[in-house]
Amino acid sequence: MSSTWDDGGFLDFKELEDQIAQFVDKSELEEMLRIQLEEVEMLQSMFSNPGEFEIYDRSVIIDINDFVKGKCNVLPPRFDFTINLVLDEKKLEVCVNLPLDYPADEPDIFVRNDSLTRTQQHALNSDLAKYISSLNKGEICIYPAIAWLQENAMSYFISPGKSSKLNTTSRITDVNKQFSRYWIYSHHIYSKIKRRCIMDLSQEYNVTGFCLPGKPGIICVEGWESDCSDWWQRVSNLT
Repeated sequence: MSSTWDDGGFLDFKELEDQIAQFVDKSELEEMLRIQLEEVEMLQSMFSNPGEFEIYDRSVIIDINDFVKGKCNVLPPRFDFTINLVLDEKKLEVCVNLPLDYPADEPDIFVRNDSLTRTQQHALNSDLAKYISSLNKGEICIYPAIAWLQENAMSYFISPGKSSKLNTTSRITDVNKQFSRYWIYSHHIYSKIKRRCIMDLSQEYNVTGFCLPGKPGIICVEGWESDCSDWWQRVSNLT
């Protein structure tokens, strides 16, 4: 299978979807999408309070239903949604993007909280990804991931005093850093969850700039060189 990465370091989702349609039997893809619909319906019932479960574009449900029922042969968009968890008065945003062939393929899950330091948030997301990879392939894993967060997420937080001390040290160190500006040109930037992650990561790494979605997609980011480099490393590795 050929590479689906464009020169800008982003996944070409159109090419990826074409490859899925080529290598995955249509009936198998319909079954996986049917499982996605059932899992999303289950999650909506479990997180039914206002603001707990948010789907970015509800028309995706209609498109997937039409494809599963054979009313449309065009591949539907991917599911993008967020589950907002409140644990000990701390809000965790769990951003989820489901590949078309999920649950055969692993979901893309990114967790954020403004109180977490960059290191803590990276550790939390890395450990969550390892846990998801340890689950049985082909089985739904969003709720098991949520359950893992409910059990383990609070251990990644530190006291406000320590956090303040770390931030002060970071500001002192930044004085001697080199200022940089990155221009990133991507084949396209469409996914709302990716755009949100790009903006969230800019706050996490203390860089500024802008993101222009579309085809092509353009990102400008500026800040201390080490922060820009760390930010780009995270963005370029988004799955």
